[in-house]
Amino acid sequence: MERPIPDELAAFLESGLAIVVGTRDAALRPDGAAALAVRVHADRAHVTLFVSDASAAHLARSLAESPRIAVVLDLPSTHRACQLKGTVRSVRPAADAERPEIDRQREALYRDLESIGIPSAMFAQWRVWPSMALEIEVQALYEQTPGPGAGDRLQGVAPR
Repeated sequence: MERPIPDELAAFLESGLAIVVGTRDAALRPDGAAALAVRVHADRAHVTLFVSDASAAHLARSLAESPRIAVVLDLPSTHRACQLKGTVRSVRPAADAERPEIDRQREALYRDLESIGIPSAMFAQWRVWPSMALEIEVQALYEQTPGPGAGDRLQGVAPR
C-alpha cells in the first residue's frame, strides 16, 4: 500500500516553511492563522501542526465545531508549495520535548526569509511558545507551486 505522504514530501514539509491554516466554524465562517511547524508521523497519514497559543485559541473554537482543516505550506525563496486537507483529531498543548523541532523549523524559515531580503526585524518578535499541537488525519494533498500543475492532486499520494 502506498504511503499518503511520500518520504521526499515529508522532508519538505518538515524543512521550515511559511504555513497558513484555514478552517471554519459551524456557520461556515472562515477562520485562519499562521502556523509554526509540522511533524509528519511515521504512518505518513497523520501530521502534527504546531500553532502558537495566541493563534490557537480561536482556531480551537472553530475546530470544535467543524474539524475540517486546510494547510498551505510554502518555501518563500522558491514558492514551492503544497496544500494538505484533513480532519483535526485532537488539539493539545505542545510538549516541551517538541519545542526543539518547532525552533529548528522556525530558524530554517527565518534563514530563508533573510535570503530573499526580508530583514529579521520583520519576524524576530513572532510568538512561538507556548504552542498548541493539532493532530491531523491527512485526506488529500495538492500541488500549490505556481505553474501549470497548481491545484492538481499530488502524484504518488493515495487519496484517503
